[in-house]
Amino acid sequence: MEKCLLAIIMGWVTANFSPVIQAPYYILIILLILSVLLINKAKITSSFTVGFIICAIFTNNYLSWQVKAQDIAKDVQVTAFVTAQMVKSNQNQTLTLQTISLNDQALSAKLRVNTYKLEEKLNVGDKIEATLRLKPINGLHNQYGFNYVKWLVSHKIQAIGYVKAITVIEHGLDWRENEYVKIKQSLHSFTSQALLYALLTGDKQAISQDQWLVLKNTGTVHLMVISGLHLSLIFAWTFTLSLLVIKAYSLLILNFKSANINAWALCVFKQGEIYLFSSLVALVATIFFAWFSGFAIPTVRALIMLSVFVVGYLFFKPVSWSLRFYLAMFCVLIYDPFAPLSVGFWLSFGAVAAIMFSLVITKRKLLHFKGWALYWRQFLGIQLALGVLLIPIQWWVLGQFSILSLIVNPLAIPWMSFTVIPLALLGLLLSFIEPTLSYMLYSSADYCFELLWGVLIYASSLSSAISVQFSPLFIGCAFLSIGLILLPINKYLKFFGGVIFSLLLIPIEDDRWWRIQLFDVGQGLAVLIERENHAVLYDTGAAYASGFNMIDAVVLPYIQAKGLTLDAVIISHSDNDHAGGLQKIKDEFPFTELVTPQNNRCIYPAQFIWLALDWQVLAPNQNSIDQHLTQRLSDNNSSCVMKVSQEGMSLLLTGDIERKAEFELATRFNDDTLTSTFALVPHHGSKTSTTDAFVNLVNADHWLLSRGLYNRFGHPHSDVVKRLSGYPVWDTAYNGQTTFTLFEEKIAIETQLGRLFNPWWLKN
Repeated sequence: MEKCLLAIIMGWVTANFSPVIQAPYYILIILLILSVLLINKAKITSSFTVGFIICAIFTNNYLSWQVKAQDIAKDVQVTAFVTAQMVKSNQNQTLTLQTISLNDQALSAKLRVNTYKLEEKLNVGDKIEATLRLKPINGLHNQYGFNYVKWLVSHKIQAIGYVKAITVIEHGLDWRENEYVKIKQSLHSFTSQALLYALLTGDKQAISQDQWLVLKNTGTVHLMVISGLHLSLIFAWTFTLSLLVIKAYSLLILNFKSANINAWALCVFKQGEIYLFSSLVALVATIFFAWFSGFAIPTVRALIMLSVFVVGYLFFKPVSWSLRFYLAMFCVLIYDPFAPLSVGFWLSFGAVAAIMFSLVITKRKLLHFKGWALYWRQFLGIQLALGVLLIPIQWWVLGQFSILSLIVNPLAIPWMSFTVIPLALLGLLLSFIEPTLSYMLYSSADYCFELLWGVLIYASSLSSAISVQFSPLFIGCAFLSIGLILLPINKYLKFFGGVIFSLLLIPIEDDRWWRIQLFDVGQGLAVLIERENHAVLYDTGAAYASGFNMIDAVVLPYIQAKGLTLDAVIISHSDNDHAGGLQKIKDEFPFTELVTPQNNRCIYPAQFIWLALDWQVLAPNQNSIDQHLTQRLSDNNSSCVMKVSQEGMSLLLTGDIERKAEFELATRFNDDTLTSTFALVPHHGSKTSTTDAFVNLVNADHWLLSRGLYNRFGHPHSDVVKRLSGYPVWDTAYNGQTTFTLFEEKIAIETQLGRLFNPWWLKN
């Protein structure tokens, strides 16, 4: 049974990442029936197929309603319930809606929409009527960094958009919201208020960017997510408390012996039922806390896992731990079919697997230890297993891991488990009974958290976070070879593992000439030119009031993953979509050279040598700068225009220049100066740019277009599309991040969305 269940899970996971998964329902049902009928003859294959098809059925249901292209610019009327909300500012919120109807037609769909200048704050549970503008789910598609589309699909969100008008027709039950307000008021004077509030309610919005950075650098982000650790602690503490109460009650009953009353006749519980009752009480308390914290997907996932293990231990003791593990994973997949798309899924089950592995090993090695000596060694074994065995998972799904986590987590986890979390939870419980005592417990939890936070800040300052600098294939081969070497298998397989590991250590001569990275930053621009572990960045993409910026989201993950040194940053002009991330660049790379028209370093005819390439400034000249300053003109035509070249290969960087600047360039350079191998489409394809004369003069082999899908400006304009119709155009909206690798005699082009084995949720 274990093998069949594991095969079903593997088929399910494979379906989540399969390039093709859609099929008519009747075909899927027929295949499912055939697989079940054949399961006795080919157990593993049929089980794998069953898992794959079940996931395909869920996927078909998810894709059954999508926003059509012709409806993108139209208003729609919806009636829906608010199932989640995130406050971005005083009047702006992001809402998750579960629809009841759309345009008076019954429809159950999940939407994520933004509100702007909304006077009334909406709460979870509110029933609303709204006018929306919707579009299909989309996001940025880059080699590294956060994948928004993947996150949307993992949360079953089918469309995104914004609210034009909204009316609350029925307020939901707001008991939880009222309690949240009370908790926030109780914590407002504490230094760790945002972190404690996140621990108690699951709401992490108030945690600052600096605090997240500390948690990320020390590998302790999991402490702020209500998941397996927190629910296990609630279960353990509630179980212990219930057990103590029952035993105290039993001792009290014994005092009645002198009254000739059968003591055990008054005791409700038999000896064997005490643990059962305590377990059920603890499970109910855990379910209540999961509900109170909003039943977020990671919380529910952890709750299902815990429930399966507890029920299995209480009622099905002969069932092996591995079968319980697979059953828990299967139940999670039934509840959340797209769970494998979530990082938390892999980290949660990876942590449980590491704990189980540690307990099996320590049980064999520590037979002669008893009591506290045994528990202490088991605890150390679990921490070591979690630290070491989760490294490949963190490396694979997060793109980095922290060496500090191996040292910090063995200190942070027990400190949180025995001080901060129990004090905070006890304070939450007493807040319903005695607010004064609750405040004292909150204060104690804050003090304990501050002691730990000081350690985390110091550890974070050591900056020991290590990022992946190898491809997933390299990482997979490395762990495979190490596994073959360490596992108790025959010497030939060990030798084979050693050969693989030795081959990985052989340095490969990099014969690439230089490389252009056109990042997908939506409606903005960021281009990285790299060579031999050094790079120059042209524009930074946008930054927003919420703190989100394209440097953190796109550019920095790539630079860190590749281990690049940033030699210079060029800012074409001051518009947010080009220069929004400049401050972040200054913070991260304070000694990197900055070139921009505003600091008079990008003015014709300046020249630079970076990466052993020639960088020639073609515009603006001093006259254009003076006109811009005196006449307060748009600085689009004062964009820093550069040509990067070496031995016949060249790239023209154009910023947001328009007709006027294009004409000046054509007048100034009537030779082949502007002719380039690659050229950026000016101003994202605006109708005010990319004139016929400019296109003919540049005569690029490849045009690079950076813009956002479904952008409100209508870029690229239809006239621009016609002018470029005879050229290859690489559009980030449809290609994602595009990499141009220039060899001595050829050019290799790779697009993020053009890969053969992209999963269905990217192809859709």
